[in-house]
Amino acid sequence: MRHLLLSTAAASAVAIAAPAHAIDYDYFEARYTVSGDAVDVGDVTGPGFEASRSFDNEWLFARASGDFYAVDQGSEDGTLDLFSIGPGARLPLTAGRNAVDLYGALNYQRVATGNVESGIGVDVGVAMDITDRIEGRLQATRMDNDDVDLDLYEARVAYDVDSDWSVTGSLLTGDAEVSGSDRDPDNLVRLGARFRF
Repeated sequence: MRHLLLSTAAASAVAIAAPAHAIDYDYFEARYTVSGDAVDVGDVTGPGFEASRSFDNEWLFARASGDFYAVDQGSEDGTLDLFSIGPGARLPLTAGRNAVDLYGALNYQRVATGNVESGIGVDVGVAMDITDRIEGRLQATRMDNDDVDLDLYEARVAYDVDSDWSVTGSLLTGDAEVSGSDRDPDNLVRLGARFRF
């Protein structure tokens, strides 16, 4: 009986001391688009990154991301580059296990397909801890100026290998019109690795 009480007390102390699991906003992720295509462009592959850093209050964060695609257009190869940077804010709906956040970001966005176009874009999304090791996100991106009309939709998952590293995967699709030409991304599959700091 004594051993049972001691074991129960020790387990309770560990549970109380363990920090609540939370959605992560402090990381650097390197990724690669392994398959997909863009309407009127061709097959799309290429490297990318995303970096995020939260501030002391943990409600605000800053984020930058870029994807640098090589486009197979048959006899002639092209490029399609996307870059964004800007501040964001999160609204925790639940904490601890199975935490859920709503978040949004206001970005400077740059789109390059030979011609370079830039403007202000908005991200909105929901992030959730599906299990202790798996984080999922659904995100929508909107950018609209004189030469770019961009609507992107992304589903992401990150699996924690250990306390510092995760492997990631995402599926990106949407509508994109750049300088009057369709550049719609169609089922871009991205795989990567994330380091948390």
